[in-house]
This record gives sequence, structure tokens and C-alpha cells, in this order.
Amino acid sequence: MPSNGYIYLASPYSHEYKEIEQERFELACKYTELPISQGFMVFSPIVHCHPLRTSIGTTALAWIQYNKTMLRFASELWVLRLPGWEDSKGIKAEIEFSRMLGQTYQYVDPV
Repeated sequence: MPSNGYIYLASPYSHEYKEIEQERFELACKYTELPISQGFMVFSPIVHCHPLRTSIGTTALAWIQYNKTMLRFASELWVLRLPGWEDSKGIKAEIEFSRMLGQTYQYVDPV
């Protein structure tokens, strides 16, 4: 468990098909719930901000400043390797920013 702060859980989201975005949201919920149930403090921008997608949009560009602010206060970054994670512009930016902050990060495989 992080010594202070919380875990920022990055996962892919944006897609041309809204059905894929919905599926990614549901999977992010599932994989956010597990570490919370084990006592971890977790912030997932997908889980916590999904209802705002219609007014703000779903592109990485629309969310980058918000996500950087939230990541700045995290103790570490976890990257949930759902299908599409390797192509996600948002995840690439989150990893780069986390490295710049000197945070530890790890990859989490869904099981």
C-alpha cells in the first residue's frame, strides 16, 4: 500500500464507438473496486468522471490538465492493461508525467 496519498489507476477509454467506451468504463469500475476492497485508496479518472463525458468529451486532450492535477497528488500510478492500453494517448501522457514526478508505477493485468 502506498505510504501516503493514493493510487492513480490509468486505463484506456476513448474510442470511436461509444459501446467500447462503456465497456471500458465497466471494466475500470470492476478493477477499481478490488483494490479499494483491500484497503487501498484509488482514483480512476474513468470511474470517477465517466458521467461528465457528454459535456467535456472523451479525448485525452480534453482531460489532460485535470488528470495531471490528480496524478500529481497520487503516490503511485497503476496502469490497467485492458485491450487498447498500448495505443492510448492518455495513458502515454500519464506514464510520462508520472516519470517526470519521480513516482513509481506498475502495470496491472486484469484477471
